[in-house]
Amino acid sequence: MQRLVLATLFLSSSLLALDWDIRGQASLWNNSNTEELQKTQIGLRYIPELALTHNISSESFIDVDISYNAFSRYDFGANDSRSSISPYRFWLRWSALQFEARLGLQQIKFGQAVILRPLMWFDQIDVRDPQQFSKGVPALLLRYYFLNNANVWLWGVLGEGDTRGLEIFPSEENSLEYGGRIQYPTPAGEAALSWHHRRADASPLLPDYLANAVAPFSEDRFAIDGKWDVGIGLWFESAVIHKKFNGIPGSFEPLPSIGKSDFYQKYLSIGADYTFGLGNGLHILGEHLVFANSSELAGRDKRSEFSTLLADYNFSLWDTALGILYYNWETHEWYKFLTWRRTYDNFSFNVSLFWNPDAPLMAADDESSTFGRGKGFQIMVIFNH
Repeated sequence: MQRLVLATLFLSSSLLALDWDIRGQASLWNNSNTEELQKTQIGLRYIPELALTHNISSESFIDVDISYNAFSRYDFGANDSRSSISPYRFWLRWSALQFEARLGLQQIKFGQAVILRPLMWFDQIDVRDPQQFSKGVPALLLRYYFLNNANVWLWGVLGEGDTRGLEIFPSEENSLEYGGRIQYPTPAGEAALSWHHRRADASPLLPDYLANAVAPFSEDRFAIDGKWDVGIGLWFESAVIHKKFNGIPGSFEPLPSIGKSDFYQKYLSIGADYTFGLGNGLHILGEHLVFANSSELAGRDKRSEFSTLLADYNFSLWDTALGILYYNWETHEWYKFLTWRRTYDNFSFNVSLFWNPDAPLMAADDESSTFGRGKGFQIMVIFNH
């Protein structure tokens, strides 16, 4: 009994020292094509979040973040609806002065590019999305910060049998992925090296007669990126993804090097931005991406290029306008996006116009809300509490 009383007193004192906060975000939107208004889609999302913090000492603390994604979408054209509730963030973190360890379902994001991002390895953040929605990954992330602002990241990620970021092939289910990153300060900026290893599975994308004949294969990603402020902001991201497999017989579109044991994807993105002293400040940002596939590291079997130009301007404390142009140099197609946002303490109203080709700019799942095809508009209301 004495031990039970002591344990109860200890637990009570711990709970009294626990700081907590409940918040959330609700959003309602439509996706409408002006040429096919009858195919309008509407969506609703609510993300409740619970944050817990416990101070261990003056130099360290433990915190927990728990949130869920309650999502519902209805497509008038297909007379089809989809709803789901799933964990959005679910992690535990220990933080000290120069170190932190975070375990659980979390967002991992790094790199310097803003729109055309070769280092979009674990997230799906789209600069056009007012929600900045991105699914989490189950992972252990360790970060150490040196006194000179250098930092080291190490991570282990659990493969869940789905794709993330720019991936074509899903990860092997229940496989262990791992990697790391080191960032180091340079004059007027910083540079970084990143690496990631995983096992990928091509069978979900193959015809049935090939699916059982192709084993999961290894994939290694190597990247370097940097950013500098030299009057204007300058940055780059470069990544090489090496897939090693025994070859896939027949013809399979995502892999031009059929039958080869090595396959390379190569990315290079360069960018710059500057804020002009016009009115409240006109911010201009540009990026250019070169992407190539080959069966040899120095080869180039297929090459694609994208350019983008972003401009944003704050008309007042409440009103912001943002415009983005994308250009595909291979197909000579333009993607145009314009949005106006009015922000209050808790509410955000977003009205967006898009004028795109029929093909989407990038892959998106059913929960994406900003990937309009053709000419159309979107209205989104966001409430934060």
